[in-house]
Amino acid sequence: NEKGIESLLTAFHDLYTSYKHKNIRLIIAGSLDSYYSKYLYNKFSSDQINFIGFSNRFDFYEKVDCVVIPSLILDTYPGVAVETICSKRLLIFSDRTGAKDLETKFSDQLISYDPSFKINLTRAMITAIKKLQVKKSNFMHEEGDYSQLKVSTWLSEFERIMFSAWLELNKMLFKI
Repeated sequence: NEKGIESLLTAFHDLYTSYKHKNIRLIIAGSLDSYYSKYLYNKFSSDQINFIGFSNRFDFYEKVDCVVIPSLILDTYPGVAVETICSKRLLIFSDRTGAKDLETKFSDQLISYDPSFKINLTRAMITAIKKLQVKKSNFMHEEGDYSQLKVSTWLSEFERIMFSAWLELNKMLFKI
């Protein structure tokens, strides 16, 4: 459970039942141990939760408004965080991930939380819902579909962020 999937499911369940956010869904992507995934499915099964396994990243980001990285252990720089930023989606992440380094440049897309207390992830999800409501109401006054993202745009944004991270790392290593 180092990935924090069970804490994510618990927070989502609390959000859905206690806070009455009925128009939300949770999509769990990636692989889990079959015994563990069966346990989670039996414990949290609902129409609002969908376990999809591995998914093409472009298809996945078209389906979601927000991505959650609920890691409970110290994690290196997560590529999912960069993909999420490139896809112009909100990112909720545990402050134990390397995504914390991105906060200064992408603060409008990022919501961090301390996983020491279960309620913090639920609060972060409420913050994301509020941000998305504002974003969607502002979108009503603009042309185009903010959820559509061209592959070339995604790749150029990904390259820009990765180059920036590489440059910062070299500055630290070589004292440039």
